[in-house]
Amino acid sequence: MTPTSNRQTPPRWADRLLELFCNPHLLEEVQGDLHERFGRDVRDMGLHRANQRYWVNVLRFVRPFALKRQPSQYTSLSLVNPLMLRNYFKTSIRNLTKHKVSTLINLFGLTLGVTACLVIYLITNYELSYDTFHPDRERIYRLVGESQYGKPAGEKHPVGFIPNAVPGAIRKEITGIETVAAFHNISSDVLIPNGKEKPKRFEGKKHNEIIVVEPQYFDIFTYTWLAGNPKTALTEPFKLVLSERKARTYFGNLPLEKIIGKEVIYQDSVRVSVAGIVQAWKQPTDLVFTDFISFATIQASQFKRDIDLNQWNDIWSASQAFVKLPKGTMPDQLTAQFSRFSKAHYTKEMDLNFIPALQPLSDLHFNDNYADNYSRKAHLPTLYGLMAIAGFILLIAAINFINLSTAQSVQRAKETGIRKVMGSSRANLIFQFLSETTYLTVLAVLISLALVSPILSVFQSLTPEGLTFDLFNWQTLIFLGVVTVTTSLLSGFYPSWVLSSYVPVLTLKGQTALTGGQKGYLRKGLIVFQFTVSLVFIIGTLMVTRQLNFMRNKDLGFTTDAVIEVHTLRDDRSLVLAQKIRQLAGVERATLQWFPPMGQAYMVTKLNYRGKKNIEMDVSAKVGDENFIPLYKLRLLAGRNYMKSDSLREMVINTTYAKALGFKNQPMP
Repeated sequence: MTPTSNRQTPPRWADRLLELFCNPHLLEEVQGDLHERFGRDVRDMGLHRANQRYWVNVLRFVRPFALKRQPSQYTSLSLVNPLMLRNYFKTSIRNLTKHKVSTLINLFGLTLGVTACLVIYLITNYELSYDTFHPDRERIYRLVGESQYGKPAGEKHPVGFIPNAVPGAIRKEITGIETVAAFHNISSDVLIPNGKEKPKRFEGKKHNEIIVVEPQYFDIFTYTWLAGNPKTALTEPFKLVLSERKARTYFGNLPLEKIIGKEVIYQDSVRVSVAGIVQAWKQPTDLVFTDFISFATIQASQFKRDIDLNQWNDIWSASQAFVKLPKGTMPDQLTAQFSRFSKAHYTKEMDLNFIPALQPLSDLHFNDNYADNYSRKAHLPTLYGLMAIAGFILLIAAINFINLSTAQSVQRAKETGIRKVMGSSRANLIFQFLSETTYLTVLAVLISLALVSPILSVFQSLTPEGLTFDLFNWQTLIFLGVVTVTTSLLSGFYPSWVLSSYVPVLTLKGQTALTGGQKGYLRKGLIVFQFTVSLVFIIGTLMVTRQLNFMRNKDLGFTTDAVIEVHTLRDDRSLVLAQKIRQLAGVERATLQWFPPMGQAYMVTKLNYRGKKNIEMDVSAKVGDENFIPLYKLRLLAGRNYMKSDSLREMVINTTYAKALGFKNQPMP
């Protein structure tokens, strides 16, 4: 049996006191040293004196370095602790102000990138939001079609308008359509009777605001009615619904209820009374109509001279219709019915063949194949290209920031080494360096916010009408948040990773070796990429400059020097105006025309050439009087200018049409 050891132990309460206050990571070492000294004191001075010395030695360790830290004190090491964030902010500001030149360069680059990105976002978001606010918008379609003149050899064209008689017939004959609403655009000055005085005249400067419309239009599109009964407002002839803005234009600040029943005159003789007032949509839309005249007014007024509701064999851009499909019905389900409808109404004896089709409301703003006279078309691929450019500009700004930051990393190598020696982790360093980038990015965003409105004002002619900047729009706020976070990470993560990778032992010696034998290939690649992009832009600029010079100096076949175009109505007053202009000093010649020689405006008509064989085809025509060719100095390859006539007796054709008729091309004199 092993005998019990008579080894003396230190005072129990002294050990407990030591365990109470001593830092855990020091306790084992300190307690071991004190126990060894206690054993020597027992041997040299006895147990009583050894116990006294042990208490004294324990109390001597009540010093700051050995004290146990409270748990709340350790939380200050957290990356998101307010104390640490404040430290990051102070350090970031100190470093940014220390390197003023590089900070300004980076700030300029980021501001330029963020501003361009924000402006492009506002433009694309505005364009893409057209007519996206309508209830049941996925069920709303415009009635369009495919037209063909001169069957069977005539060319087929997609058209965004329909023959006048088609909407009513479709309502009766085509099943699977919930609502059909036809309307016609008209151009007219507006007269407001003013008692015994001369009526107030409002010129119809815009040709897309006045429509003669069926009451079903308000079943398809939802408006807020401010006055009048939506169910009966347009059911009778000579009734009118106005937008609130147009009602204020015509009648001033008169209460809306008192505007009901007021008389409005269109085309100098069509008198209608106001039956309702609606609130115009505030969201972007192509349906910018403000004057809604009842459809029944057509047959009861002079409108019927221009709008023949029984017309099948002709087609005009003013004739429009929208339809609303029942839930679950797709346009493809109506294709067969539309084909049978066309065969039933367009016989072989008719010049026109028209096959109805449906265009989604979401396609109205972007598809220029279906033209009309009220919507403004946006080119969807251009919008996607602008989005790509915005991202590219932001990427270039981030790469520029990365290259400058990594190039300056040598200057901060010792700072990194000292921070690591003092106990800073790599995560702390990355967060510190990222915070500098974030603060700079936030500053760039704030500057961009101040620049956006002036930029939109300066480039107002190049931006969509109605585009504004609303900072507190939730979509804009989300976009700004995403841009800030993305830019901060793109610009700051790699430099932060590089700076935090330096080996403390080497950096304190003045060396800048990275951990893991990193060679900096990414930074070298970014520099090469940046120079490559610069060269591409320089070459592109030179090419665009040459192309612009070519466009300015290319001989177009006619002259535009000292030519002024004045838009007038096509009536007898224009003849008088042209004669007066010819009498002005300094005016060499004046011509009456429908369209200038160059441009997208032209008249499409059908011509039948009777030679050895009849050739009938659609042609695009420019219309002008006998002064048209001399004024623009168009060169004639053969023949002469057409003579003045009250009817169409002569015309001048181009070489393309001459070849189509079978004539051989003549060399230019």
